[in-house]
Amino acid sequence: MTRSAIPLPGEDHTLTPVSPKLLAARRVSGLIRWLIFLGLAAGWNVLCAWLEWPWWTHLFALPLYLLVAQSVLLLGRRTRAIAYAVREHDVLLRTGIMFRSIEAVPFGRVQDIEIDEGPIERRYGLSTITVKTAGSDITIPGLEKAQSEHLRAVILREAAEQMAAL
Repeated sequence: MTRSAIPLPGEDHTLTPVSPKLLAARRVSGLIRWLIFLGLAAGWNVLCAWLEWPWWTHLFALPLYLLVAQSVLLLGRRTRAIAYAVREHDVLLRTGIMFRSIEAVPFGRVQDIEIDEGPIERRYGLSTITVKTAGSDITIPGLEKAQSEHLRAVILREAAEQMAAL
């Protein structure tokens, strides 16, 4: 099976995965967070050694080390788990590894669509599209710029058709 077509259970629709470049972009943005956490943990350990506190006080930094390790190890799986589908009446977003989430936004309820690009996303040619309704919204990260513009146009066209039918 190719990466561009993940079958949706129980239906004939397929989910489209986000761009593989999103993993690289998330590694860069995560690196900043990871360095902060590792700096805090290392600083705590240096402080404990400098003040000659008991050995077990060094263990208070362990959760920070574990948080960074867990984040680094699961980043690829979390990113590859993000996929979306544009169906006949709605947009579907699937996220999560252990706690899988599938969200659907009907076209008839769409109020606004935003396309955002941060500096790291821009560097990789990516953007994030947010489809907003009165009650909720879905955010699809890691789309190529042209892909997000096309998706926005499709959703707006479908939403207009749904509203005209009412």
